Amino acid sequence: MPTTDFDSANRIARSGQLDKLTLGYEESARIVLLEQPTFAWVHQLRAPKIVDGKPVIVTKKRRAKGGGDGDAYDTYDMDFIGRPRCTGDYGVIADKGVDPENCPACKRSQESDQVRPPERRFAVNVIRYAMDRSGKPVTPFSCTCLVWAYNETTYDRLISLHEEYRDAGGIIGRDLRLGPCTSAAFQNYEISPGNQSWWKHNEEIKRRVVETFTANRVGQKDLEGACGRDVAARWISDDLDRVADRWRIVDTGGLSGGDHMVARADTASLNDGLEELLGASSAAATPAVPAGATVVDLELLNTPTSSVPVTSTASVVSVDDLFGEDDPAPAAPPAPAAPAAAVSAAAPAEAVMDFDALMQLGT
Repeated sequence: MPTTDFDSANRIARSGQLDKLTLGYEESARIVLLEQPTFAWVHQLRAPKIVDGKPVIVTKKRRAKGGGDGDAYDTYDMDFIGRPRCTGDYGVIADKGVDPENCPACKRSQESDQVRPPERRFAVNVIRYAMDRSGKPVTPFSCTCLVWAYNETTYDRLISLHEEYRDAGGIIGRDLRLGPCTSAAFQNYEISPGNQSWWKHNEEIKRRVVETFTANRVGQKDLEGACGRDVAARWISDDLDRVADRWRIVDTGGLSGGDHMVARADTASLNDGLEELLGASSAAATPAVPAGATVVDLELLNTPTSSVPVTSTASVVSVDDLFGEDDPAPAAPPAPAAPAAAVSAAAPAEAVMDFDALMQLGT
């Protein structure tokens, strides 16, 4: 059996523990990329928000041609359910767009429009400069190494910038201005090239940036985790069931009452264990019950709350009260090798310039 030391180098970083680049509303940032991005195929799982058994309706405005707001329309307010990494074969996905043989979410996307096909999500280590209120670098100079995760739309924008400045070395090593942020929830902001690279102002600043990047950048496995959760197919199926439950409420016009949904996976796992226990004891003779004694009906305990008759005076403990939804997911098998992606996604995240090569940028 393997052993390990009590050493920080042996930690496994979780997605929520990574220091990520995020902007608040109307916030701006200035960054520099010093490596190529990593990507993963993921499924964005969303479902209508349900309050008091009814779907929540919100009013939004369509984007007009040429910018600005267009006509208003009503739609369902959507909850974020999860962003699991697709368990399909990357070669099959690149060829056909989905892999229903190996991924339950891909299969569901072909059966229903409640789930979308997989999409690429990207992550890369970046240096973010510390700026003062006027947007200039602080004194003394300071910077941090963060993980920047973004979608296909942002990737397309970065490709355009890279090709525009290809003769000048592209966007690797060039400052990028982000913001102002127009939506903190969706991280919407403009991206434009800087007219100069702050990290090249002098050798001391360049050395500090390179040392910060080298000492704090995370590896490809953590970058893939920043793209999406690495979970087994059965846990993806549980999320798909939650999505289907929400849409079933929408399709039936909503249900009355607050506790109208029970996590199907949690109920099934608990009931399976109780049924096994009850099955073993059902064959035994039922002992006599003394007069006046209180009898606990085990079948009632094993019955989901939603199926207990309203007229029953029994006090039933909901399965959700016993078990939460945040059961840890088992580790998934290693993801299949990804095919080479176009332009900057083609290079693996580990293909980063070494210290000496970084120091030569801009010299």
